[in-house]
Amino acid sequence: MLTSLLITNSFYNACREMPFATVRAALEIGSKYQIESVRQEALRRLRLCFPTTLSAFHDRNTPEGITTHPPSSSELSCQRRSVITCPTDARAVINLARKFDLVELLPSAFYVCATLPIDTLLKNVSSNGSDDYLSPSDLSLCFRLRDTLFEQCSRQLSFIFDYSPLTHDPPCTNRATCIRLREQAIDIAYGDSGGQALTHPFALQSWARWLEGLGFCPCCKQTIMTEYHRRREEIWARIGEVAGVSPWPPNPDPE
Repeated sequence: MLTSLLITNSFYNACREMPFATVRAALEIGSKYQIESVRQEALRRLRLCFPTTLSAFHDRNTPEGITTHPPSSSELSCQRRSVITCPTDARAVINLARKFDLVELLPSAFYVCATLPIDTLLKNVSSNGSDDYLSPSDLSLCFRLRDTLFEQCSRQLSFIFDYSPLTHDPPCTNRATCIRLREQAIDIAYGDSGGQALTHPFALQSWARWLEGLGFCPCCKQTIMTEYHRRREEIWARIGEVAGVSPWPPNPDPE
């Protein structure tokens, strides 16, 4: 079946979805038999799901406003439906990256693995029924990254504690409202009634829509969003560092 699929044009149709198992097998076959067109198409599809930039990862793998539950298979389906995958398939991606020296896939794949529930991470069977054993060193790395993600979650919005509409430049245009909103944001993110920033490893969970909709004045909103996006890029860089990929993000190819 796979062979007939690869002979036709359907595998190369960017608008056609492919199961992860098919893309995985295509990479294995294309590499083993040096069928470069098959190998490159499999890589193209995998790189869409496990990209090297934060913006691409967010756009293709995490819906806006993802909450504290593990992402579902639909949430991890890539834009344009290039690959249908689920979180547990990230273990196979790590193994493929190790086998074929595709280090650029590792940070995104390790992030997905590190956000799996512990009992799921320790199981070896993926969605398609295949056995995907992480090496002891990679499993240890997942747990290390998981600890890092919890730490980064608590830090992602912590700048709000130090933010003051009274002192910032350009000046706040609605100080009373922005001070009240600042306290509200702190309570939702870190307070006893909410604490949503502290309770899970989803350090790349998007708070952007929530922050933008709180109602800060334009000056405060711009300052807050700039710092928020800066901290997300720091988290992305930290994920690459823990995954052992340098430089991360990779330097862009020269024009």
